[in-house]
Amino acid sequence: MAENRFSTLVPDGLVPEDVALLRNLLCDLLCDCAPHGGRTPLIAPAMLLGAPGLAPLIERMQPSANMGVVHESQMFRQMRPPSLAIPLAIKGLVEDIGAAQRVEFDLSQGENAVGTMETRLRFVAPEVIQSLKGTRFRDAMDDPEMRWIETGALSQTLVNTYLDLSHDPNPIHRDDDAARAIGLSQTVVPGMLIAGLSEVALQAREVVAREMRTRFLAPLPVGERLRFAIRVFEAPKARARVFAISGKDQIVAITDFHLESSH
Repeated sequence: MAENRFSTLVPDGLVPEDVALLRNLLCDLLCDCAPHGGRTPLIAPAMLLGAPGLAPLIERMQPSANMGVVHESQMFRQMRPPSLAIPLAIKGLVEDIGAAQRVEFDLSQGENAVGTMETRLRFVAPEVIQSLKGTRFRDAMDDPEMRWIETGALSQTLVNTYLDLSHDPNPIHRDDDAARAIGLSQTVVPGMLIAGLSEVALQAREVVAREMRTRFLAPLPVGERLRFAIRVFEAPKARARVFAISGKDQIVAITDFHLESSH
């Protein structure tokens, strides 16, 4: 196992205009949904990955020639809402374990810890990516306590807007040829965007999350819609689970949330 530590300072921190654009984009993609009190989305720190000081790390997170990368899971934890337009320090660790990679980001402002991100990747051959079909959401998995909400079509234009905000360099989200070269049928929706939509879908239940972990099970072609099945559990701990489901009833991702206490 190889590991390296990294650190950088983002002088402008999270830009208020970019946070507002992200929040509005996520909400606009969902039907009957409104931003929760103007709160900064848990996934907002992903927009910092375009910071110049992280360029060597982002390069390391890219696959080698003739290989693809599978985004296996993504975690966001918020200790406190980040202040906007305030310098933000990023420190972390990248671990390479065979074909897998884990990257942890710790975010702080001054002496205050703001949050943590963790990205897990796996570098694989195209035939492995072709085999990623996920599993079907069966009727038996439905629950009377579940609430359902759906997106409009996740068009290439909307995906590009998100990619510009997040500085995601992976060409499989923009270029059909690049996607086909690693075993996909066409461009696919970024996992971070699916995670963000899962967070906003949860807000339809009028609860607020402080931590989320998304497991990605199958790629979602650009242009498709998503349905979200949302289940909130109040005991023994306040938590929630959100299934992201394609139009073919395929589970694309599952996100587990730890909720803020209402007391």
